[in-house]
Amino acid sequence: MLVRSEIARKLPEELLSTYLSLSNEERKLRFLGTSEAARLTGLSRRTIQLWIEMGHIQAVPIGRRYQIDMTSLRQRLEQAAKNF
Repeated sequence: MLVRSEIARKLPEELLSTYLSLSNEERKLRFLGTSEAARLTGLSRRTIQLWIEMGHIQAVPIGRRYQIDMTSLRQRLEQAAKNF
């Protein structure tokens, strides 16, 4: 399993730059926490965390929490639907 520092190293630099460049309101529109993503998708919070750790979705680690890129989450869900 990947640790946070390994995830942060694999994080595309442009995603982190994008996150940091957005205002708080814009961040709320573009990024979700793991609990919000789980609630929205109907999946467990742990599944969302595993997808981050496996590199299936992109997220910015902020402190002890992740902020998930909604575009990345949508792409993963569309891919999963195609394989269903």
